[in-house]
Amino acid sequence: MRAVTGVERLSLGSYVFKPGQVLDEVRAVDGSAVSVSFNFPESWIAADGPNIDVRDVKESDSAFLLVAPLPTSARGSIEKLPPEFFIDVLFSPQGKYGAYGAVDERKVTSSSLVELSLPSGGQQPYRRLALSFSPLTYNQNLVERRALVSATAVGGSAFIFVTGCLANRYKKVKEDLLDTNQSFRATGSGRKAPPREEASSTA
Repeated sequence: MRAVTGVERLSLGSYVFKPGQVLDEVRAVDGSAVSVSFNFPESWIAADGPNIDVRDVKESDSAFLLVAPLPTSARGSIEKLPPEFFIDVLFSPQGKYGAYGAVDERKVTSSSLVELSLPSGGQQPYRRLALSFSPLTYNQNLVERRALVSATAVGGSAFIFVTGCLANRYKKVKEDLLDTNQSFRATGSGRKAPPREEASSTA
């Protein structure tokens, strides 16, 4: 079954702008259109379908987007969210890593906040997390993985970008994962997204 990511793309066309670069628009919880972009290794393949998901199928390296409503306690701010919020979204039973059972072995190895420049000249905060965890596979084996998270808040939603790999590959591909993760941007477009029925029929 396809993982539930919370992503609602505003077009059914390709989200790959050019080789190694994603550029797309998705809906935020307040109904606004949000532009999302990131770079990725050109050898990776973009998955078909409604999610934004690129990967090295052979090696199980990947990058994907999650979108979740901000809790009212956050008051629209990514800074106020505890690490547990991102963990709960990432390891949801309907998600990529929680589909075959609860992810009990997990640890946040680092957490920081950075301010990145907006095209308008302002600043936008992003949470950066590093995780180690052991999800269950379809045959109930534990597999050690590492992941990097970059997340920001736009339009009442948390946009959570995850890059990851098998733990035994982390040293080898760490720079690629960092470059991909740190290239992620989610910015408000200043306009409302089209109605859901119109968006779903747009090619």
